[in-house]
Parts: sequence; structure tokens; C-alpha cells
Amino acid sequence: LFRSVGTGPAQITVTTPSGTSAPVTAISQAAQPAFFQWGSYAVATRTDYSLAVKNGTFPGTTTVPAKPGDIIILWGAGFGLTSPAAPVGAEVPSGTIFNTAAPVSMMVGSAPAVVYGAALASGFAGLYQVAIQIPASLPDGDYPVVATVDGVSSPASTLITVRR
Repeated sequence: LFRSVGTGPAQITVTTPSGTSAPVTAISQAAQPAFFQWGSYAVATRTDYSLAVKNGTFPGTTTVPAKPGDIIILWGAGFGLTSPAAPVGAEVPSGTIFNTAAPVSMMVGSAPAVVYGAALASGFAGLYQVAIQIPASLPDGDYPVVATVDGVSSPASTLITVRR
């Protein structure tokens, strides 16, 4: 059962047929962005959905790291409210784009990245896709990818590999 929770500390319990857990305190806020990861690396695709990840991430599968200037899609959760408001706890319907209500900014390493859009993915519940351009100035390396929305940033421990 989902209910609307205000921001700030909230007591959380989990109820199953076996009983109810002891309460724990969690902090509720409008946005807490984070990218899904394979190990330490962001789940990233190109616009054709080919994987934009470090070589060897998946044995037996061809992967090509992002190149400077590439447009990639990062996949995550916690990017906050959308405009228009998305259905709560349900798959996002196709035919309407549910953009994040607040703008999303991105850094790849110490370089700002152009953000082309941040929206919920249709057919899923709570799955955001953030389309960015890898900064052209980046040399080869592994870089933190950090999104900021509503003044809250994603963890700087999520990486992406860039290779020319």
C-alpha cells in the first residue's frame, strides 16, 4: 500500500504474511537521483539501445565505451516529480512524455554535459532516462557521472568509461 509521505524523517515498516518489520527511519525528499549500475558503472545505452559501457563488462557481448561527443542515455530512479504528473505506482503509459518537473544538470568528471532530456520511460514504473552528450573535451578514462535535480545530486561513485 502506497501513501503520500511528506518530506523529512519517516518511519518505514514492511508488512508481509509473516508479520511486520520493526520500524526504521528514512529521510523522504522530493528527489534523490541515482543511476542504475553494472558494478561501479552506469547503465548506459546509445539512442539505438546498444550498450555504451566499458569493454569486457559482459563476457561474450560486444560493448563499446562512450566517445566524446556521443549522445547516450543513462537509466535511473529518483529524479522527482514530472510534468505532466505521472500515474503513481503504475506503468507509465505511452503517448505522453513525462519530463522531470525540475531541470536536470549533469557532470561527467569535472565537465558539464548537455542534457537533452530527462523523462520517465514508458511501459515502466519509476524508470527515468536521461539523455546527455558526453563532453567533447574529455580524454580517455573512467569518470563519475553526477546528476543534480532540485539541489540534490546522485552519488559520485557511479562511473562511465570514455574512449576516443
